Amino acid sequence: MGRIALAVAVIGGVSALVIVVSAPAPALFVGFTTAVALALLLERHVVVPTALGRSAQAVLGGSVATQVDVDGWGSVHAQLPAVLAAGTLTIVVAVAMGHLLRRHGVSRTTAVLASVPGGASTVTAIAADLGADQRVVVVVQYLRVVVVIVTLPVLLATVFGVSAGRPPVPSGIDAWDWAYVAAAAPAGLLVGHLLRLPAPAVVGALLAGTLLMLTPPFDAALTPPLVQSAALLVIGLQSGRGFDRRTLADLRGLLPVAVVTSALLVAFCAAIAVPFASWAGVSSLDGYLATSPGGLPVVLAASLDSGGDAALVSVTQIARLLTVLLVMPIVLSVMRRRGS
Repeated sequence: MGRIALAVAVIGGVSALVIVVSAPAPALFVGFTTAVALALLLERHVVVPTALGRSAQAVLGGSVATQVDVDGWGSVHAQLPAVLAAGTLTIVVAVAMGHLLRRHGVSRTTAVLASVPGGASTVTAIAADLGADQRVVVVVQYLRVVVVIVTLPVLLATVFGVSAGRPPVPSGIDAWDWAYVAAAAPAGLLVGHLLRLPAPAVVGALLAGTLLMLTPPFDAALTPPLVQSAALLVIGLQSGRGFDRRTLADLRGLLPVAVVTSALLVAFCAAIAVPFASWAGVSSLDGYLATSPGGLPVVLAASLDSGGDAALVSVTQIARLLTVLLVMPIVLSVMRRRGS
C-alpha cells in the first residue's frame, strides 16, 4: 500500500507540475511518468498493444500534416542546406561521444549505434542486423529520450516561454475533422508499411495526411483535441515502458556514462540550435526542436502542441533519421574491415 501511495503521489505530482508550469503536450509527460512510476515502484509494466501504439503515432503524423501547407513545404525546401548540415554535424558528434562507452567493454559497433541519434526502434533493428548488443543499444537510446523528455517541458516553459499550447478551436471541429483522422491514420500505416519507411507510422501518416490536405474536403481539417491528447498519452506510455528494475540492475555500470553522453549530446544540439535557427531564418524554439536528439514522436508532439514550425521540425528530424539508415551501415562496414 505504501508503494501504491508513493506511485500515485509521483504521478499526481508530475501531473500537477505540468499544469502549473503550463508545459506543452501535458498528456505526453503524464503518460511517460505513469509508465516509469509503475515499473520502478510497483514492478508493473504498462502493456501498450502494438496496433494501438502505431495508431497513436499515425494520429500524430496526421496532426502534423494539418499544420503544413504547400508554402510551408516550399520554405523547408529552401532551408534544406541548413537541415542537412545540422543533421550531419549531430551524427558526427554523437559517434565521437559514443566511444566513451567502449571503456565499459562495449564493442565499437554497439557504441556507435547506441549513441547515434535516430528512432530508437529503427536503430535497434539496425543493431540486430549488424551484430551489436541490442540490450545496450535500447537502453542508451531510451535514456537519451528520457533526458529529452525530462528537460523539454522545463526548457519550453522557462527558456522559450511556451505555454501549454495553442488554445483549442472553439467551433472548428466538425465531421470532416473526424473523417480526416479516420482516413489519414490507416492510410499512413499502410503507406509506411508498403514503402518500408523509417518511423513508418509517423512518416507514413505525415505523407498520407499531406496528400489528403490537398483535397477540398480536408484542406482545412484539424485533429480533434480529444483524439490528439489520447494519442500523446499512448506515446508517453510507450516511451516509459522500457525502464524497470531489472534493466537498470543489469546495466547499472553503464548507466552513468550513458546519462552523461546523452546529456552532452542534448546540450550540443541546444548549442547548434542557435546558429541553425539563424541560418534557416526561424525562431530559436523551432531550431531547438528541429535539432533535438530525442525520439521523433516526442519532438513532433511538443512542436505540434507548442505551435512551432511542424514542417521544419519534421523534415529535419526525418532527414537525420534517413541519413542514419543510409550511411551508418556503410560506415560500420568500413570500420569493421579496417579494424580486422
